[in-house]
Amino acid sequence: MDSSRYDVSYTPNCVEVYRDSNPIDTNSYIARAYDVNKVVIYDFPSSAMVDSPTYFIIDATDSGSGNLEIAISINEKNIPNYVQNEGGARFRVKFIPDQIGTYYVHIKFNGIDLYGTPFKCDVFSSDFTIENYEYAPINKRTLFLIKSKLNSMFNSNIHINILTPSGNCIEGKIEEKSLNIYAIRFIPNEIGDHQIIFYSDKEKKHIITKYTCQVYDVTKIHISDLL
Repeated sequence: MDSSRYDVSYTPNCVEVYRDSNPIDTNSYIARAYDVNKVVIYDFPSSAMVDSPTYFIIDATDSGSGNLEIAISINEKNIPNYVQNEGGARFRVKFIPDQIGTYYVHIKFNGIDLYGTPFKCDVFSSDFTIENYEYAPINKRTLFLIKSKLNSMFNSNIHINILTPSGNCIEGKIEEKSLNIYAIRFIPNEIGDHQIIFYSDKEKKHIITKYTCQVYDVTKIHISDLL
């Protein structure tokens, strides 16, 4: 270093700069520390179905200040993803795979890769689609529709479980409404994510696919006094 430049090394905290024991100004310099290892991924899907909304959670509550970068790709081609803030530094990420294959999810925090990234999600084809399942009101009868894809027949003998946020299991029943259109009915009594899981066997050991239904309670919304 020359006589007019100085090299300063420090542990991130609060930095003040002095010259001849006198502060250069009265304001401190703030250095924001972060820990990328404190970013947590929840409910990441190891598998999903083509054309079905797929979700996972990123929780950066304890990681400090920073920016998240999310890229989801298949065959080196990125697909759109949608991020919803659930409060604080907790985010729900949604993407819709449009073809079968392995999707790679790259996540960075302040430019640093999260441990385990890229995360892999294997996407398979399905002979049916499910509608009206993404949101449901609490304590009211909810109906999901299952429709066969073109030139396909839906196997109504598959088995379904609905897993509540507290871990309780509700056995779903499939009812035929019309030709190749079926319905699942249930009444949710918990707020939060419910996993709708399709199995190919009665013992429910082999999962075909699963979906997430977010159950809400509109009566919990409160409006404070308006000024």
